[in-house]
Amino acid sequence: MVVKAFEDGGSSGMDSFYKKMLKPGVSLEVWQPSYNKGITLIRPWATIDKETGQPISWRDENGNYGTSFFIRDRAYLRFGLDRAFNVFADVAEEDAEEWTGGSPIDVFVDEILAHPDFKAMYSGRGSGAAKDCSAVSTAKEIGFIKGLMFECCGKDYKQNPRWGVLLMLPKSAVTAADQLFEQVVDPSRARNDPARYLVGNPTDADHGKVIEFHAASKLTKSKAPGDEGSTGVLGTSVTKSVPSAADGRPELYGAQLWPTQPELALPLEDIRKFDRSYEDIFRYLTAREQVNEILIPAFGRKGREALLYVFAGKGVLPAAYENNRVLMEVPTAPAPVTSSCVPTSRQAPAPQAPAPQAPAVPAAPKPASTGLLGLSISEDQLNPKEPVEERKEPVEEYGGDTAPFDGDEAPEEGEVSATPSTADLLRARLGGLK
Repeated sequence: MVVKAFEDGGSSGMDSFYKKMLKPGVSLEVWQPSYNKGITLIRPWATIDKETGQPISWRDENGNYGTSFFIRDRAYLRFGLDRAFNVFADVAEEDAEEWTGGSPIDVFVDEILAHPDFKAMYSGRGSGAAKDCSAVSTAKEIGFIKGLMFECCGKDYKQNPRWGVLLMLPKSAVTAADQLFEQVVDPSRARNDPARYLVGNPTDADHGKVIEFHAASKLTKSKAPGDEGSTGVLGTSVTKSVPSAADGRPELYGAQLWPTQPELALPLEDIRKFDRSYEDIFRYLTAREQVNEILIPAFGRKGREALLYVFAGKGVLPAAYENNRVLMEVPTAPAPVTSSCVPTSRQAPAPQAPAPQAPAVPAAPKPASTGLLGLSISEDQLNPKEPVEERKEPVEEYGGDTAPFDGDEAPEEGEVSATPSTADLLRARLGGLK
């Protein structure tokens, strides 16, 4: 396969549905795999060290991934009643010492899931800002891999790959990728030696790997040379009996090296142009930002009673909101970009007539610089002016047999969660929060 550049016809930049998870100005695209729509192919790369210009080691001396290319975290997905948000569960580092038992969102979710009077907020379809998910559910374990995207959600980009993609993985895909990367072929090697592992260093510029994600039952079960009893490059999750749609449960993801071309070199100078460190990508909200930018916009109207039940008199909610003087103390955020895959605000702004504009004169394309393997990147790609076409965010349907995000189920009717309420443990401390 000869990979071409990311040419005109694509888009760069983050979708508003993820803006609470990403820092302003981040240009990487956020994608989610969807085995219901097809395979996902990504060629990962490692974070580039700003001082040396070289990739950060893919593993430390103990064999840990660190923050080079493959990380995981907790997040609330499609969270909200009035509006839906994706947001990391933990608070920013500056508030971490004060909120050791859980963030404001954690406290709110614990209390609501433990109270039967608020069942409509966590009982399933139709209760949230997205039709097919609950307004309130537990935080999900997710993962991220950076790299070059070749295929996702039934769309083939091999002739026009997506440079600078941030692939957000559901829990079972995180597990499958981890199992794939951890398969050992030579235990005598050091834990950070690529020769120790079946896939080596998947981020290496010259010998990096193309990773395929799909439903575990649909991956090609190729055999490793000389080992008729193994599944070769498949993650170990696919060697076990996995649930499928026929079982009435969501099927698990599997991960493997792409059989067609498992290895692909990428020019390091091109990776440098598109890479960003995870520290420069992700945004963790402060406790106050979680309240003002997530909880109140997400529940301030239809979920007001729930917010007051959890936080009234604790010094957490803005006084003007708590005393019913105004609905919100913070400016209203712009409505999310309309997409068939992404939940949008129920409070859509009134349409306004566009201002008259002079006809746009298309600028002549700037020459592209060609690297190895026929990869080329034009100046317009590095500094995109305006997307040529709208990109609809590929998001798996949430709920039903093909839901990729598998989390804890909400309590059944009349049942109270057995998990101790975090809020009960924090009430005294919440009262002193200013």
